[in-house]
Amino acid sequence: MALDERKLPKGFSLTTDASVLVTLGERDLGYAEFGVQTGWAELIGKVYYDVNGNGRYESDEPGLEDIALLIDEKTAFTTDRNGSIVLTDLEPGPHSVMLDESTLPEQFKLTSDAFFLHHMKAQSASTIYFSAELRPGTVDAHVFYDTNENGMFDEGEPGVSNAEIVLQNGKRYQARTDRDGTVLFAQIPPNAYTIRLIPESLVPGSIPLNGLVRSFHLEAAGEENVVWPVAPPEQAEQAVIETPTPSPTSTPTVEESPTPTPTPYEDR
Repeated sequence: MALDERKLPKGFSLTTDASVLVTLGERDLGYAEFGVQTGWAELIGKVYYDVNGNGRYESDEPGLEDIALLIDEKTAFTTDRNGSIVLTDLEPGPHSVMLDESTLPEQFKLTSDAFFLHHMKAQSASTIYFSAELRPGTVDAHVFYDTNENGMFDEGEPGVSNAEIVLQNGKRYQARTDRDGTVLFAQIPPNAYTIRLIPESLVPGSIPLNGLVRSFHLEAAGEENVVWPVAPPEQAEQAVIETPTPSPTSTPTVEESPTPTPTPYEDR
């Protein structure tokens, strides 16, 4: 007795031989048992925000919704609010999964491969992970001599070169300005930061006019511009004198009594 495997429902396969030898006597009834199993494989695609940037999915990291995943280069599926697609009716064998990067939110960049080829086994489940991070931003710092002391950079005002700038949020970035008084911190992860001008790096006699520290939050793919006006050394003393002070009050003056004219000493 034989079973024609071609007649099995799609997705099923035999677990026994396709033919069985049955010996029947006169008037005997015979039967044969054939085992079958479903051959479907389950594939899960997961797109997530890799918050800590370690390249491994962790349960508290959020999924990214509405990301297109192309299966076998022909059928597209969109991730749910958990960042997942679940396919339960794949035939065993090789299957490709490709992420359409154009469907990522603008502030994210893909940090894993965009294409995976995976061999699925019958009655197996596999998960393919796609990781993404927020795009880094830039911080542009400019230190200049505020010759007219208006607190703003005006065309023609010279930059302060070799001024030391420190950017930090736990991690520390440090650089010095170029001859134009500018320093650029690139590829900076989005986060809250403080940035500081180190006064000891200035030419002696220079005075920062608006403090030394700034605080800000750098957005994904954002750009932060920080300026420090500085009074030039030749104006530093004047800048101190012109710092607002309380209006002077009149104070009594002491008149000096005329000094008596000395007379020669006489012996008596």
